[in-house]
This record gives sequence, C-alpha cells and structure tokens, in this order.
Amino acid sequence: MGTNNGFSVPQQPIQLETSLWDWWGANKQGALERQNGPDDHSIPIGLWKSILQCAWNEPDILQTFQSGKSKGLFRLNHAKFAILVQAHTGLRISEILYLKYGCAQQDKYGTFWLNVTIQKTEREPYAHRILIPKEIYEVILHLERLTEPLRDEAKEKNYL
Repeated sequence: MGTNNGFSVPQQPIQLETSLWDWWGANKQGALERQNGPDDHSIPIGLWKSILQCAWNEPDILQTFQSGKSKGLFRLNHAKFAILVQAHTGLRISEILYLKYGCAQQDKYGTFWLNVTIQKTEREPYAHRILIPKEIYEVILHLERLTEPLRDEAKEKNYL
C-alpha cells in the first residue's frame, strides 16, 4: 500500500511485535546470536551492569516546597532506590513499594537484613528476612532520612 502511494517502504517484513531479544540480541549484521539457548530472554549482563552503575551514580533528586499547609518533600527519584534494592534482593516492584520504615536492620553479628512482608502464592502475607549487603543497608537508611518530611505529613507513617 505504501509503495502504491509513493512512500519509501523497506523491503524487509515489518515487525509489529518486538520481543526483548529482538531489541537486545541482534548483532551488527542484524542476525540473532543467543548465548544461553533459545529460551534466554533476560537482559544482557552488560546492559544490566550499566543500569546498576547509573543507579549508583544518580544524584538524589529532592524538591520541596515551603508554602501552604505542607512544607515537606514532594519529589524524590524513587526509581534509583527501587532499582538498587530490587537488584540486590530479588523482590518484586510491588514488594519494594510496600517496604516499611525500619525494615533494614543489623544484627549483633554485623550481618545486614531486610525484613519484608511477602505474598506470592500464599493467601496470607508472611514475614521474610533477606540477607543484604552493607551498601544496600546504607541506601535504605539514606532513603529513610530523605523521606522523613514526607512520612511526617502522611496518614500512613510506617511506609518507607
């Protein structure tokens, strides 16, 4: 149809649905090269490392306002913190969004833990402890400090 109307149309088939592999798996000639078999659709490790490095390097974006009833935080780059916590814990995004204030703890042996409530296939959520590196423990404590003004004004004060 495009050719009949004088448009420059590529001769290759036009893909209407693009898979993740189509985005990330093509080499310079456009041929697909799968390293781990035909069922591997994961993000290439190089790209994943790049995403994590960008999250670590992302400066904190904080915007506050000083007028009206509220004088607290109204914008924070939550994606930075969500990416870092998710990458080191394997939690789902929905589980990260419901993290509570004080969820990161250090035990008497110097081990760092993240206490979360998980509801996967069970009807009732259950408490779960996840071993985390010191860097993620510090990220969560930093997030607690950053979001304190917002928590002070919120109805639900226990969510991170």
